[in-house]
Amino acid sequence: MRRNWPKHDYSVRNVKTFRGMEGEGFNATLYRDGHRIAFVIDDATGGDMHIQWTEARSRGAEEKRLLEFLKTLPKERWEDTEYDVTPDIFLDALVDQAQAEKRLKRLFEKETLFRLKSDPTDDDKWRVINVCFSAGVKAALVKRYGDRLGEILNEAYPHLNPGSR
Repeated sequence: MRRNWPKHDYSVRNVKTFRGMEGEGFNATLYRDGHRIAFVIDDATGGDMHIQWTEARSRGAEEKRLLEFLKTLPKERWEDTEYDVTPDIFLDALVDQAQAEKRLKRLFEKETLFRLKSDPTDDDKWRVINVCFSAGVKAALVKRYGDRLGEILNEAYPHLNPGSR
């Protein structure tokens, strides 16, 4: 979910997933600076995504702006191969992020997730306390674990914690 991309103004909302012929597909609305600019469809048939720009006259400008932005992103790497970020890769990553944040938001309603420094960090396993994160919960974790406390996931996504809404 965390990529080494610079901060940007693109996001997706209204994500709907479904089972397709080549895996999971989705429909989503693409936003830039909080303004709806396109409807995106991955029909899960193995082909490219379909981008339906909201206004015909702005299609060229928004498409060009997205392509120029993608050129600024660091190359992706898989095994020994480097490649440019395509609109499909970027949009798929935005959808993955939106879905992950939706799951975290639901978890954060009732749980605090954390790791100790000795816990493996290469997987998605977290220690869980069944209480909503707060300054008091953090203080209790620090008191109990001291220097062994590594990371509190709720702190990495403050906008998803119930108190931040």
